[in-house]
Amino acid sequence: MVYSGLSMNADYLISSIKTAFDGVPRSDTSLRQFRLTDRFGMSREITDSEWDAAGFGRTDTRWQEIPDSEIQECGVLLAHMQARDFLYYLPAYMLKAVRDIQDGSTGSEIVGSFVSCVYPSNRSTSSRAYTLSQLSLLTQPQWHAISEFLKFVAEFGDDHDRAEASKVIQRFWTHAVVDHGINASIIQKP
Repeated sequence: MVYSGLSMNADYLISSIKTAFDGVPRSDTSLRQFRLTDRFGMSREITDSEWDAAGFGRTDTRWQEIPDSEIQECGVLLAHMQARDFLYYLPAYMLKAVRDIQDGSTGSEIVGSFVSCVYPSNRSTSSRAYTLSQLSLLTQPQWHAISEFLKFVAEFGDDHDRAEASKVIQRFWTHAVVDHGINASIIQKP
């Protein structure tokens, strides 16, 4: 389905994301290494050779160089990343999600999972604290870019993603958070 205004809104959003996240330092860990940790990290020890093999052939020197195919291959791993790694991979996942919406990919795992990853749930204090720690390094332009992304999903995503993005905007990504970032009252709220 082609939405009127989708292309113009997507172009603006892509530009905003690229500008807000330009210059973010490269993560030391590749997406394939994160995938290895996700698959085996709790069940067994990962050998040095497995770790090195997962990092071999990494081509990105900047997040803008991470190919969509690698994101698709590795799946959504943002929830497992510490703040610095999260900050590096976040914009690449956002751009992939925008392209999925533009292509009409309904039920994109990338879109829905991204929305969940930027929502500090109220269900668990430890889960909320972890998500807030992941968001803690964001600059004000990055907060705004994520907010614009969520608004884009709320308007152009599939039915499920539109509903989830709207909920996340209403419950956490309010004007106060977007304009001022995280403060003590937000962190303490259960």
